[in-house]
Amino acid sequence: MRGSLHKIVFLLLLFPVLSAEAQRRYEVPQDWDAPEYKWAGGGRMGNPLGISLKRYTWNQRAYEVIAGIPLFWFYNNEELFRYRFIDKEYRYHRHRAPISLQARLLQHKNFSKDNEHLTFYYGAGVQARRVEFEYYDTFMDRPGEKTYLGIGPEFIVGIEYTPKNIPINVYADINLYTEIVDRPFTFEPQFAAGFRYTWGYWYKRNSNAK
Repeated sequence: MRGSLHKIVFLLLLFPVLSAEAQRRYEVPQDWDAPEYKWAGGGRMGNPLGISLKRYTWNQRAYEVIAGIPLFWFYNNEELFRYRFIDKEYRYHRHRAPISLQARLLQHKNFSKDNEHLTFYYGAGVQARRVEFEYYDTFMDRPGEKTYLGIGPEFIVGIEYTPKNIPINVYADINLYTEIVDRPFTFEPQFAAGFRYTWGYWYKRNSNAK
């Protein structure tokens, strides 16, 4: 888990450097509207903690993939662990190697016609989460193991802001994860915020330009 966390922190630190370099070279022709970007990637703080890659299309639709570390601290609660995974006495347990993957289809909408830099979005996706548990029985010295694999749909609403002439956007969203496997119809709200570096621009000519 530490190795994965170090890689994520490194990527979070790397993106501002790339963004600053891109901003230095980023110039919008005066007779063109603000550009629209095709790709955005960056850090995500919340549940899960990880990285996000997003692909935008002309019709304000976007596809997003998220890889990260789910926040499983609540599974350290003894009663929850016994109820959900092991219905017997044990001395203690610990978890390791948590990972989560999400795939989303999102629809963006402008808050107003005069402000294309601030949008809200909504959509749906699927989430898969995996974590390994190790526990020690009351009457046994050797550890037992249990692997949790949860899969289910999620429903998302969020807000996204892209500053003018800066290849970065910031965002925040909340989603409701509904687990089908391994705990059917278990609902879990999740929240995250972050930033992304944008690239792969296309331009539209300003209709007011001479």
